[in-house]
Amino acid sequence: MRTHVLRTSAGCFAVLRQLYSIRRYVTRQVLQSLVVSLVLTRLDYGCATLAGCPAVLLSKLRSVLNAAARLVYSARKFEHVTPLLRELHWLRMPERITFRLAVYAYRCQHGLAPPYQSSARALKSRPGPARPVGVPARPGPARLQIENPGPARPVGVQARPVCNVAGPYEKQ
Repeated sequence: MRTHVLRTSAGCFAVLRQLYSIRRYVTRQVLQSLVVSLVLTRLDYGCATLAGCPAVLLSKLRSVLNAAARLVYSARKFEHVTPLLRELHWLRMPERITFRLAVYAYRCQHGLAPPYQSSARALKSRPGPARPVGVPARPGPARLQIENPGPARPVGVQARPVCNVAGPYEKQ
């Protein structure tokens, strides 16, 4: 995982350096679309595998995201980047990872995922706790239960579970 993060951040910074050299010759919209297509897609690739990784590794990817936002708005190094991220409608790295996992779970639950993904894990919604009549439901995350239909990887390969965005796992 460390190697993936280091190579991704190095590749993204190389692209940002190239875009920095042409920033004066293109409009902000063109520069933003180039950054999204060349940098953010690299950050999002394999993003779901980064759930639960140490903050040190996420800080490297966060610095890429901050540098990309500063490049789009020609901001200086020590200016606050949070307003820039909000104006660009970009999520920070932990939120990006959570969002990707939530989209993955949604697609699996609603049958929108490709067959090779949806066959690995079957998602089944379960009812929430009973509530008295007249009491409105509390807004909150959907309650999902992940069932494992069988071994999803070859025998002998082990990996720790990454994260369960949908809720706690209960054995039946």
